[in-house]
Amino acid sequence: MIPYQVIVEGVFVCVCGSRPVFGFHGTFYTYAKNAHNAVNSAEQLMRERMARHEMVQESVGMFSTYYVIRNIWEVESDLVEEKYASNLGFTLFSIGRVERFFLALRRILMRRFRPWLLM
Repeated sequence: MIPYQVIVEGVFVCVCGSRPVFGFHGTFYTYAKNAHNAVNSAEQLMRERMARHEMVQESVGMFSTYYVIRNIWEVESDLVEEKYASNLGFTLFSIGRVERFFLALRRILMRRFRPWLLM
């Protein structure tokens, strides 16, 4: 098994109890046979972490939640062992009114031209 670090960006998510829509960056460490399996494993880890932090998906028309793989690297196994056990959380960022339309358009373009980067 190869150790991987996967960085994911998610947009149009809400933290329970608040109405504003946010985006996040999250880093996930996993072992997998190849990069495709590492992404699948990172998706499962992301969903578990989102549930722990009470983050929910938003689906309002074209402003629906989606996730983009920003980077994926093979790393040393020592780094995975150290980070795998800890909950690294998320780095949240706010989404402005104009950015909402840009991010919705980006999802459409990503789905059309780079679907392998969407989770």
